[in-house]
Amino acid sequence: MKKTISLLFVLFSIAISAQSVIISKMQEIVSNKDKHLYVIEDTQNAQYLGELEIGGFSKEDVQTFDAVYKKAKQLGANAFKLRPIEEVDGTLKAFDPNHYFLSLYYLPSNQQVEEKNVAYLIGSSSKDLTLKINDQKIILPARSFKKLKLEPGTIYDIAAKRFLGSNIKLQASENQKAIYLQVSGFKVKANPYGEAGINLKTGDLMRVENSFGMFLTTIYQEVQ
Repeated sequence: MKKTISLLFVLFSIAISAQSVIISKMQEIVSNKDKHLYVIEDTQNAQYLGELEIGGFSKEDVQTFDAVYKKAKQLGANAFKLRPIEEVDGTLKAFDPNHYFLSLYYLPSNQQVEEKNVAYLIGSSSKDLTLKINDQKIILPARSFKKLKLEPGTIYDIAAKRFLGSNIKLQASENQKAIYLQVSGFKVKANPYGEAGINLKTGDLMRVENSFGMFLTTIYQEVQ
């Protein structure tokens, strides 16, 4: 009897902690070969395809992105946007990582606009981390990121303040696309269509593919 109760408790624990990613709305399916999944703010020129509902919390962000990516590509989406959730009184709820919605779109390539000369420094999914940018100490709480604008003529020396931590140098260059760096002591697994993480140097700083970086900066909180 005790074994049965223990087994039921384990199964119940797994059930309540599991994360689900489902297509909650499907308006249209398009065909395209774009392997990227961009975050967008302006949807005026984008074609709405449907919506994903993400329920349940997970620290395994690569797995979450993997599921989001595969579901989005079922509709032919190459862009997404976080859909705010309204309270009963009409005010917007604060973002809840346990339950959120992503609206899916198709955006023609000639309408895609990517940021230039910015770097996103993305923290850990589970613990606070410390960075040093030139002479400035930066605390990245768990599930947070800092956006760094790269000014022409300035070299940014970024170091992970851990034993044998990595350090890299960044600077602006003409038409340089946004750079997404994750601060982590763990390897990033491959995403569905390429390398989700590319080691710049053995240690705690690694560059991640832009689609994955855009997803992380959507579900993480920005710090100033």
